[in-house]
Amino acid sequence: MAFLRERKKSPYWYACFNVQEPSGRWKQVSKCTKIRKEPIAGLSEREEGRLLAAGMEEEKIKELREVGMSAAEARKLAQKVADAWESAMKKSWTVTHIRRVMSDLTFDVAGDDLVVPSVRGWFEEYISGLSRRGKAMATVRNYRNARERFFAFLGERADWPMDRITPKMMNDFMMDLAGMYAVRTVKKEFQIVCGIFNAAVRLGLLDRCPGQGVELPRDKKTDSGRIARRGFTLEELRRVLERCDEEWRSMVLCSLYLGGQRLGDVAMLRWDAVDWEKGVVKLVTQKTGREMVVPMVPALAGVLRERQTVCGEDAVFVHPSRAGMYERSGSGRLSAEFSGMLFDAGLIDRDPRLAGKRYRKLTPARDGKRRVKNELSFHSLRYTVATMLHDAGVVPAMVQEIVGHSSAAVHAGYIKFGAEATEKALEKLPEL
Repeated sequence: MAFLRERKKSPYWYACFNVQEPSGRWKQVSKCTKIRKEPIAGLSEREEGRLLAAGMEEEKIKELREVGMSAAEARKLAQKVADAWESAMKKSWTVTHIRRVMSDLTFDVAGDDLVVPSVRGWFEEYISGLSRRGKAMATVRNYRNARERFFAFLGERADWPMDRITPKMMNDFMMDLAGMYAVRTVKKEFQIVCGIFNAAVRLGLLDRCPGQGVELPRDKKTDSGRIARRGFTLEELRRVLERCDEEWRSMVLCSLYLGGQRLGDVAMLRWDAVDWEKGVVKLVTQKTGREMVVPMVPALAGVLRERQTVCGEDAVFVHPSRAGMYERSGSGRLSAEFSGMLFDAGLIDRDPRLAGKRYRKLTPARDGKRRVKNELSFHSLRYTVATMLHDAGVVPAMVQEIVGHSSAAVHAGYIKFGAEATEKALEKLPEL
């Protein structure tokens, strides 16, 4: 129950009551009622506001304004204000709701006022806690990228309280993304931003997410301007390997012989994942968290033996140089470096090294043009493995398991049968 206490150097009554923190613990807080302990000859505007917020009738307030009140009456009114605040807390009102009802209700909790945090402050606080909640490094990086794009759009508004961000602003942000990125990127970035706002809603800092109700663009499957990803042919793979340094060559071959693993997983492959005794490589994919145990075929074992000779016994990563690059800047720089070799080999038309830092993803030119993708990249090795295994007659379910796809629908998008396999299939049709 709320109670009152005095402070020696203050002429006002202080209300004390308990509030429940997001962690579930209860904490006692104190807030000045702005109602004086001594007999009151009249009411100030602030005192009138407090009494009105506490539920006192306007006629009574008018009477007090003219006549005043005794010290005992002032204490009763201060208690009424304290009870009103405690009731608001027990009803789990959001801060914006409380501010709407009592515009000056900001009580002191360990020296900080209970106010709606700024967009910048809340986003940085939330993202800084992702690692402690067990989120993968790649996930944290995605959140940071989305934050930077959102802040670039907001400009000075990033320092506004979160409750000042309107649905119209969020819709404009989505349209801004849609003018520069593919539909999948727009959805991912927008949903990350909305997820951070929703975390504030769950903790009672906001009434609702400002992005709620914004209509996202739809992915047009028949987009004629969209470049389809494909796998490498054997001749193309040889041309790529000729231009790779020793570490890149190992990364390409490891990706192939590990079932087409992604760039980040290959770059961060550790020696403790290589079990020479059992002849397997154990890894957990960064994107899906899937635990994989890949048999060490002779070709893969030969590549790893060569790397072990180069790295030495004290090395942590199989590809230390590219692992360090990935830890510093993610997959963007590595992908651009590999695509540069593809350009040198004459396999793609656009040199990503001329596109600026990290493909200018974070600060793209505001000309309404999306970043153009090449049909070949390091990720094309996944298409290569899936297609080659299917062409070799491996059971589809086994191919899906090797590549590590979560569903047959996802796996189907990676299969590009060769002309020879297609011809053999068509020859099985009866002659009419």
